[in-house]
Amino acid sequence: MLYKNLSVNENNILCMNGYNLKELAEKYGTPLYVMDEDRIRENIKNIQTSVKKYFKNSQILFASKACDFMAIYKICREERIGVDVVSPGEIYSAYKAGCDMSEVYFHGNSKSASDMELAIDLGVGCFVVDNED
Repeated sequence: MLYKNLSVNENNILCMNGYNLKELAEKYGTPLYVMDEDRIRENIKNIQTSVKKYFKNSQILFASKACDFMAIYKICREERIGVDVVSPGEIYSAYKAGCDMSEVYFHGNSKSASDMELAIDLGVGCFVVDNED
């Protein structure tokens, strides 16, 4: 069974929300990431509803290492969820997308002084420390 946003057209070609994925791949080349913004927003809203009901004092974070795209950061900003970042590039992308930097969490080990300085300069709200080292 396909998700509600996926279908197969009369030529047996996979489509997303009516867009022919074969044509998109031919036009833009591969690999090509095609995402359904409405479905992403719907999933965020479902998570927000569950978190409000069962985990009242929690914050939702998007793990940006899963998909470090400006459009995703903008969705996070608009849907008012935080972002977990692991690199200076992800910090900068979240910043450029207008994310609330107080809700950006800089996560992971082996960070250089310049990585941390950038995070501080751009207003990252939280450093996640894995261990004393």
